[in-house]
Parts: sequence; C-alpha cells; structure tokens
Amino acid sequence: MNEDKGAVESNDPGLEALFRRTHAGQPDETFVAATMRRVAVEKARRRLGRRLVEAAGLIGIVAASPWLIDASVRLSALLDAGLTLASDWLRTPTGMACGVAFVAALLVIRPLLARWAPLLWHWAVRRR
Repeated sequence: MNEDKGAVESNDPGLEALFRRTHAGQPDETFVAATMRRVAVEKARRRLGRRLVEAAGLIGIVAASPWLIDASVRLSALLDAGLTLASDWLRTPTGMACGVAFVAALLVIRPLLARWAPLLWHWAVRRR
C-alpha cells in the first residue's frame, strides 16, 4: 500500500510533466471575472441600501419620538384607569364571585384545550 497519499504514481513521464507545469501564462476567464465584479457591485449596492433604510428608520423614530412619548403616556393612563375599574369591580361580592368562576373555568378548560386543540386545529385546517 502506498504510504505517501499525496504522491501521484504514474508510468507516463509526459503526464507527470503536465501536472507539474505551472499555468501562470493562461489568461483569466472573462465571464467569471465579469460575474464576480457584478456580484461585488450588487453586494455593495445592497449594503448601501440597507444602511440607508436603517438610517431613515432611525431618523423617523427620532422625529416621531414626541408623538410616541405622548401616545405611551395616554396608553398608560387608559390602562391605569381600566385596571382601577377592574380592581374596584373585583372588590365587590359580585365581582369576586365572577372572578373566582372565571379562574375555575380556566383551570378546567385549559387541560382540555391542551389535549383537544391540536385535533381541532387539524380539523379546522382540513375543512378549508
């Protein structure tokens, strides 16, 4: 068995000379070079476009920040009012009974949904 795996065994000295000869004098393939140039230009164009979109998004967020801050303050106030209303209602006996019934229903329905939801989903998708 051959110990040197990198060595090429050949009985033809002309073939060995052909494999050992350097190919420095061959011209580059024009199609490959032109394609590589086009790919490089397209990558640069995409990179520039992506950076411009990111910059425009950042500028848009900075420009819209006063409205975004105002909207978050209003949303927080509405959420606070809704949670205060729900809390006040849950403090009443009727609200507490409804809350307990809702939590109990969730505790009963959740395991059933976990078991039957994939079958129901499969049935609903097949009906389309």
